[in-house]
Amino acid sequence: MIRPHPSRCPACLGTGKLYSYSGADLRAVRKRAGVSLRDLARRLDLSAGYVCDVELGRRAVTERMLLAYKGLGG
Repeated sequence: MIRPHPSRCPACLGTGKLYSYSGADLRAVRKRAGVSLRDLARRLDLSAGYVCDVELGRRAVTERMLLAYKGLGG
């Protein structure tokens, strides 16, 4: 589950809170939804390698990606 962090941030998806996301949390959301890495990458028009790097913590998650993970039930 994606957990809110209590700090304020202007890029907060409209909540007024800064969210901290671990790649493991994002991967768990995707797997619980039954969506493959490649399918999510296709939906986002990104490479599967890029999405994998986000889930492994090698790259930062984008707002667009966060919205996609939230749409999966995160």
